[in-house]
Amino acid sequence: ARASRSRSRSARQRAIQRRRRRAAILAGVAALGVLGAVVVTVIIPKILPGKSAAAIPVHYSVGIARCTFVDHSRTTPDYRNGTSTPGRVLVTEIRYPTLSPRRGEVETPNAHPAVSHGPFPLVVFGQGYALTPGVYAKLLDRWVDAGFVVAAPLFPDTSKEAVAALAKSEEFLPEADDVNQPGDMAYVAKSMIAATSPTSSLCPIDHHLVNRGEVALAGQSDGATSAVALAFDPRFAAFRGSYRAVVDLSG
Repeated sequence: ARASRSRSRSARQRAIQRRRRRAAILAGVAALGVLGAVVVTVIIPKILPGKSAAAIPVHYSVGIARCTFVDHSRTTPDYRNGTSTPGRVLVTEIRYPTLSPRRGEVETPNAHPAVSHGPFPLVVFGQGYALTPGVYAKLLDRWVDAGFVVAAPLFPDTSKEAVAALAKSEEFLPEADDVNQPGDMAYVAKSMIAATSPTSSLCPIDHHLVNRGEVALAGQSDGATSAVALAFDPRFAAFRGSYRAVVDLSG
């Protein structure tokens, strides 16, 4: 009889535990319904063939370099005198993962890229009006830390240096050059993809670094508008490539 009562108590306890688990699950589902659409992203480190999980770092250090890409098919307006010069000179800051000793958010110029852990997804980032990529360093460095390469062109007429070179007068409207910036971002994306080839001299730091099939566009303010226009505006379809994502930060 005692054994029978003991088994009965055990059965009741198991039943109570099952009900509690079901209640917890239902409560979680109800919470999701109240909150609306909840998206949970799980980031799993990429394990390369022949590599163990222990050999792949969770974080990367940040290397930084500059490469200059010149689009000879277009022109750069001079808003002071209404003329234009041939070509678009796109000085591009490139932040990329390295295996250098990690030192907080310190960027290491021309550090050796972590090509053995690549290729990495590429983000082409457009700065806001009268700014530079350095303004966004903390954000861009975190993307690199997570395993992305970030290429940020200094737009020829709307970077901080370009705007400062103009007289501070409403007579000059370099922000009108926004219409040319989607083409700039497209050209940088294509140049970064081309430069992954070890035979390319476009940007040696980029050899074997970028995954050609994983390219995203991002930007802030006018740079975000340029990214979205490149991705979706029919007027820029001729420049368009294959982009996996678009990030609009206050565009």
